[in-house]
Amino acid sequence: MSTQAEYYEALSETGMFMDSIPEEFNSKMLYKADTTKKLTNTNGNWTELIKFSIPKFGNIRRNGSVPNAYSYLQLCKVISEEWNDIENNHFNTSEYSLTTPVLKIVEEDKVITTKHKYSEMKERAIDFSSRYKYVVKLDINSYYPSIYTHAISWAIHTKIFAKENMRDTSLSGNKIDKAVRNMQSGQTMGIPIGPITSNFLHEIIGVAIDQTIKQIGAEKSITIVGSRYTDDMEFYFNKEEDATWFIRRAQVALKEYELELNSEKSIIERVPIVLEKEHIFSINSFRFRNYLYGNRTEEETTDLLMKMQKKDIMSFFNMVFTFYKKNPSKGMLKYAIKYMSHNIIYKENWHVVQSLLMQCVIVDSSTIGIVLELIEGYYLNDYISREELMRLKSFLNDLLKEHLLFQNHYEASQILSFCRKMKILINEENTKALEMQDNSIICILTMNLKKHDLLSNFDESSYINLLPLATANNQYWLFAYEAKKNKWFSNLNNITVSFPTNSIFYMDLLSNDVSFFETEKNSILEKFGNSLARKITSNTNYDQTNIDEIISDYISDLQNSDVKSIYTNIADVVKFKINEQQKLIEEVESKIIVDEDEGKTVEIKNESKEDIFWMKFFVSKEGERFSDFDMQNEVEYFV
Repeated sequence: MSTQAEYYEALSETGMFMDSIPEEFNSKMLYKADTTKKLTNTNGNWTELIKFSIPKFGNIRRNGSVPNAYSYLQLCKVISEEWNDIENNHFNTSEYSLTTPVLKIVEEDKVITTKHKYSEMKERAIDFSSRYKYVVKLDINSYYPSIYTHAISWAIHTKIFAKENMRDTSLSGNKIDKAVRNMQSGQTMGIPIGPITSNFLHEIIGVAIDQTIKQIGAEKSITIVGSRYTDDMEFYFNKEEDATWFIRRAQVALKEYELELNSEKSIIERVPIVLEKEHIFSINSFRFRNYLYGNRTEEETTDLLMKMQKKDIMSFFNMVFTFYKKNPSKGMLKYAIKYMSHNIIYKENWHVVQSLLMQCVIVDSSTIGIVLELIEGYYLNDYISREELMRLKSFLNDLLKEHLLFQNHYEASQILSFCRKMKILINEENTKALEMQDNSIICILTMNLKKHDLLSNFDESSYINLLPLATANNQYWLFAYEAKKNKWFSNLNNITVSFPTNSIFYMDLLSNDVSFFETEKNSILEKFGNSLARKITSNTNYDQTNIDEIISDYISDLQNSDVKSIYTNIADVVKFKINEQQKLIEEVESKIIVDEDEGKTVEIKNESKEDIFWMKFFVSKEGERFSDFDMQNEVEYFV
């Protein structure tokens, strides 16, 4: 069982900013500033959430949120103090939940995740559908926005007891309820979409629903079996009348927690049930050809494989677009892009892929994150011609104009982050539009573009005028804090700015050099740096003195001068990664058992799937086989 300190560290370091916000934003420095000593009780002032609009599906959007740092830490503190008690006496009572929050410690990293993956629900469905004839699928309508904060205490302590003791500040449910309301201007309806703490909050309600489901079964003397993943629920019955009765009874029971079923998604199905949607099955079954039989020269083989790949790419996207036009489905295009991205594209085929990816972004803007990440990776591999880059710049500026107009924060922020990494100039029309923004995330990204000289005649006066509006409690705190931290404004034109100077908490964070924004963050470039570091260390002739020379030789082979300018920043990344790898080699060598016949072999599993892909990409670009990519000292890295 983990400790309060470990829960608090994981929540405060990794959970303040949602994944939809660009990677430059994070809260990993909060815990290191020893913030627990700076927190008072939960009766602090209300604070506002920073709204962040994200696409849901089609033209429907939802508001994600970035909490105030002080209020967020208050909630983290309360949750970490009550975690073990709630886990033992509440979470562990559920027979259905797959989303019990757990803390996993991997090396030195602490991560909050769920006890089971979503795939477990499918495996349970296979088992249950072999024993029952009907499945009831339930879905709660607008789950996060519909959660009543007082219901958190009802769920933990029962509704009757919680209402009778609603002013008892010692009750864990009341403490959590209070901290949540403080974080969202005292609002009792809904919990924030985005912070990882909300995963803990929704599960408190979810387990109470599980308990209610079990009680419903007892009313009819039947044992109800099933699964729940967040608010996605499946329960199994042998009689259709029992299934019909249950769905009506469940709807009444949910009203006890001020919740309602989604009538379109809450249905009864007879077995056999469809385990996987047709488009998912078809995407997973598609194979990109990457081998040939017969005797051919290397040049003939490469040319034929390249042509085959082009046909496969076009066939794949034709299949996906056909599915999408027949029955548009949330996440379909993003899933297809992820599947396709596992293949290394020939340079000669990239222009086709880029055009198809642009279509995906136009049709479904939620794909913009993964699309821009792919484009950046191939750009750094010198794939994109100057003509294609000019087309991309024009496309992004047109796209940015649209999303700024409608205050689509997710799409706009992804474009701004990408333009900084790719050194793409924002045109004058969009620069003027950026001057009119007041969302802290957008404003911070804009000021970072200004720092990198990527705006056209930017007038910062409107941003300066936001500073006196900022307080420790309102939505402008993050922008004002980072403006102070990064010294963005040297001339305030005699405007009086109080925050963060008037806040003991935030000034203490400043004195501890805490920032919520990394101005140069670029994970793709870091992965390429890691790959280059591996390539360098695979050469036993290298030493610390000739690393710069090796990097310079690699950069000189690149044809695109814009790419070269980005790579000039990679030397420090490479040197850092080389030192990391050397330490790792020394560490694992001490644990290796030497076999006289087999030699030394050690398995290293510290790379993500994305890291592995870019390593393979980088090495294949140099004409080497990844499987033969050995490190020095006879240590072979298997991923």
